[in-house]
Amino acid sequence: MNCSNIAIMVGQYDSEKLYNYVLVHNPDVDPNNVKAFVAINNNDLVISYKDGKRELFDTFEDKREWIEYQTDAMTELQHRKQFPKQLRKIMRRRFVDQIWLSNETGISQPTISRYLAGTAIPGYARLKKIAIALNCAVDDLYLNIPIA
Repeated sequence: MNCSNIAIMVGQYDSEKLYNYVLVHNPDVDPNNVKAFVAINNNDLVISYKDGKRELFDTFEDKREWIEYQTDAMTELQHRKQFPKQLRKIMRRRFVDQIWLSNETGISQPTISRYLAGTAIPGYARLKKIAIALNCAVDDLYLNIPIA
């Protein structure tokens, strides 16, 4: 694989280190079929394959999932489906629960529960409060994946 076709570093995230981790722990990933890869944070790596498919590897929880759509063109329904997954993932990584998040943000626990169930999506002001409490960027609360 030609390294000039690969995003080695994006900002502060070490794509090469995560890619090597993924290859070691997922022997079915064939480097010859990989077009590019990019780390979107310290734990998540997106691999773009030569056939156009993209896969997200979560090295923190050792999970992987196919990316079914372009994230810059997500519909509201797709946001409602994806936002709870991202929020839940970040909460697990910070070892916090709904009650803690409610206390830190001033957002009621039932409302946090609706966010996690996907029946409600926060407006920007609440989204910002959640991001500050979880020590992450607002973009981290959505599947904001660059084209790898």
